[in-house]
Amino acid sequence: MGNLAEHERAFIFLMDYPNRRRVKLWGRAEFVEDDPELLERLADREYGARPERAFVFHVEAWDVNCPQQITPRFSRGEVEVAVGEMERRNERLQRRVALRDALESGQVAERPHVARTGRDLFHPRSPRPSPRRAARPKRGASTRSVAS
Repeated sequence: MGNLAEHERAFIFLMDYPNRRRVKLWGRAEFVEDDPELLERLADREYGARPERAFVFHVEAWDVNCPQQITPRFSRGEVEVAVGEMERRNERLQRRVALRDALESGQVAERPHVARTGRDLFHPRSPRPSPRRAARPKRGASTRSVAS
């Protein structure tokens, strides 16, 4: 029971780091051991144990703080999910860049259908571009010769 044995004033500080919220509660606290009705109401019916004493907090004041100085914190699982999504997006973008570079350099004459389905352009079962194919003219480039 610590400090409450000498003084009943208490303070509860609640932090919600991911949502950057903080609540402060001021009040008076007491331990209750001789109230069977209260202890019965606090009992969890799905849990086999019975409470022997309760900590009761009487709120006298509360305050919600500005989130400006609260650094968001996340659980390991939340970070792993976010990083996994970013890694998958990065892989998709790398495939798009590789395909674009291959199209621009003439290694691939046209955009293969398999790239849109998510198969890597250079997957072993993907058709290889023929080195004998002529590069297609870029869009907007004139194919007519200019007479002098």
